[in-house]
Amino acid sequence: MLPQDQRSIEGQLRALTDTARLDALSKSGLKDSVPEKIFNRAVQLATQITGHPVELLSLVDGTRQFFKAETDLGGDAEKDRGTPLSHSFCQYVVATQSEFMVTDSVNDRRIHDNSAVADLGVAAYLGVPVRSSDGHILGSLSVIDNEPHD
Repeated sequence: MLPQDQRSIEGQLRALTDTARLDALSKSGLKDSVPEKIFNRAVQLATQITGHPVELLSLVDGTRQFFKAETDLGGDAEKDRGTPLSHSFCQYVVATQSEFMVTDSVNDRRIHDNSAVADLGVAAYLGVPVRSSDGHILGSLSVIDNEPHD
């Protein structure tokens, strides 16, 4: 019998690499696609509504997240339009199949060692699932801040 934390990690990995989900992501045609006005407008609207500096529409596969749209992320992550999963909180939205909230990343034992904390300055995060028409979670619409808060 595996310890609880190990079972949890293995369950997350299964969700990220589920072939039906990855097929739905591929069929969407969104991953690695060019920027599109409608998706950019969606994250800009989320920025206006929440007042937080960074919004993402990310699509998550088994190794990385691709930013279909983003506002003010900056650095290599913005230029590359994505990051490896080592720098992803969005993967937890996919893995848990639910919204994922972090109010203080440095003190949250679930993700404090995720590289997005140190390298990207992610202090607070809220991500909600983005689903395909057949219900597969393709990624996350996320709000990010560099200051901890609810």
